Amino acid sequence: MKYKLDMLYLKALDSRIEQTDFQLELRNKMLGFEGELAVDQMLNLSNQIIYRHDLEFVAHKQIQIDFLVVHNNQLSILEVKNYFGDFEIYETCMKNAYNHQYPSPFIQMDTTKNTLNQILYSNNIKIPINEYLIFPNETFSARTTIPHRSKVLLRSEFYKFPKLFQSYQIATDQQLLQQICQLQTPFSHKYKSIDKVDFSKINKGLKCPNCKSIHTIIFEKFKKFSICQNCNKTIKRDELYRFNILELAIINGESGFTIDEAVDWCEAKNIFTVKKICNQNLSSTGERYKKYYLNLSDEQLQSLGNLYWNIKN
Repeated sequence: MKYKLDMLYLKALDSRIEQTDFQLELRNKMLGFEGELAVDQMLNLSNQIIYRHDLEFVAHKQIQIDFLVVHNNQLSILEVKNYFGDFEIYETCMKNAYNHQYPSPFIQMDTTKNTLNQILYSNNIKIPINEYLIFPNETFSARTTIPHRSKVLLRSEFYKFPKLFQSYQIATDQQLLQQICQLQTPFSHKYKSIDKVDFSKINKGLKCPNCKSIHTIIFEKFKKFSICQNCNKTIKRDELYRFNILELAIINGESGFTIDEAVDWCEAKNIFTVKKICNQNLSSTGERYKKYYLNLSDEQLQSLGNLYWNIKN
């Protein structure tokens, strides 16, 4: 699963700004992404499930597909809703315990299925399409009978993934998935990204790469390792600086930063260690007064995402 820069930016703000500064929309984006991440991790447990995350197609409508699985001459569309708490579920809408109403995901899935079917048919791909609505949050609970129950998977039912989606013709299904992916028409890049938080509202200082708490690191002079007071994790000094410098690079984006700004951000004592880490991990412009920034390669984004969500590479 590829990590989006927007999600890394929001994660970098953890512990660095007051939660009230988060807009509801941004919190919902992060919640949605983490729900998709949970589904991705479960699908990825089996090397016999052939799937792709986050696809975009355009026909008479624009559609985004959270996950598309190809298995044994059929497709399955997985729509992920990371809702939490108690819900009432109806054909046309959903309501939470506070009576907030949400559009029906079943209608959304029908639109997605019909649009994808139209695109495939026009490209001479005739294949059955299933659809599943997935609620990955462990706290989600339905207070009403769930419509179309056979098309709904709760977190407690993730064990069904292999039986539902396992491929017995891996090479054929991989080829078909590649063919379908080539029919994509990406469109989300045309829309405005999230609004950035004013840098003056973001707290500097070292954040623990393990528990993501800020200002909890114990430093001892001349020692190569430090300890987090919150989680008691022992962390190599260079790795601690690297994590926080990369976080600064995510937050500053294309504007970049200088060595002095990185030293100030980390509240570091050793400018040479900071400079070494910047030179080893970041791109730069200029000669005498260098500006450092993140080279947004897929590999770097994946590495940073794994650090944020504590996933082993």
